[in-house]
Amino acid sequence: MRTCKTCGACKPLYICIHWGFCRKKQLYCTESETLTEGGATCAAWRKSERGYDLSEARFDEIERDLNDLYEHLKDL
Repeated sequence: MRTCKTCGACKPLYICIHWGFCRKKQLYCTESETLTEGGATCAAWRKSERGYDLSEARFDEIERDLNDLYEHLKDL
């Protein structure tokens, strides 16, 4: 079905509740720049594309981040 819930232009909204985040049922349409419900439809629907970054540079960055976390948390 071509609804806002499956559209690549619609992004989820999150709200901050005290110390955590909660996903709202409303979506934000990046094409029309408006809030929408998941079951709505429009002419700007496009297929959602998923991209994966499996490059060596990305893994090196993750390894550096994990080492930084280890250094900060090893004294706890």
